[in-house]
Amino acid sequence: MTVSTDFSPQLPQVGDNIDRPFTAALNALLLFILGLHIDEAAQAGRIQPATFVENLNVETGGVGLTIHKKYTPDQVIVGAEQIRFAAMAVSAQAIDRALDDTFVAKNPQSDAEIDHARSIMYQIRNCFAHDPQAPTWRIKKTAYQRILKVPAIGLEWEGNVLSGQALSPVHIGGYEGYVRLMQFSCQQISQHEATQNQDVVQ
Repeated sequence: MTVSTDFSPQLPQVGDNIDRPFTAALNALLLFILGLHIDEAAQAGRIQPATFVENLNVETGGVGLTIHKKYTPDQVIVGAEQIRFAAMAVSAQAIDRALDDTFVAKNPQSDAEIDHARSIMYQIRNCFAHDPQAPTWRIKKTAYQRILKVPAIGLEWEGNVLSGQALSPVHIGGYEGYVRLMQFSCQQISQHEATQNQDVVQ
């Protein structure tokens, strides 16, 4: 499955409805894809210590600050990995919220595909909520302690055995599985919004 290159940044502009769930979800997907790009570029050596200034001037409305930092090649690679992981934490939080804003209350007992997808995204979000630097599955409610499936993207999540384990991409079909889950969420939100708009017009 290839993520469509038709996706383009949807950054809020003056007058935009920045609370629109689809915009928030799409931006979350794009943020994680950027994290993947940064990680790949660092691993391939296209981002190097020389990419960064050693004296970084920060002037964003305060009294100003100069940060003195020189990176080693290994620090660049590890830092890029951390950026990718941070992008996953933020994107899971954002998409979980966008799904809640769209479909309201979660229904973990449901076997509908969208509810399985929401449950998986919620549990990914929770991994980071308790300890963002050491995300761990903490699946407390019995309703989530089962195998959940999203057939449309070939994802199967074993909530019956993961609690207490450190989060690994393997648990969600790799980072590609996570991208597919985010893309599926965006599509579901978009379709729901389109249906709601049709109801208003009618």
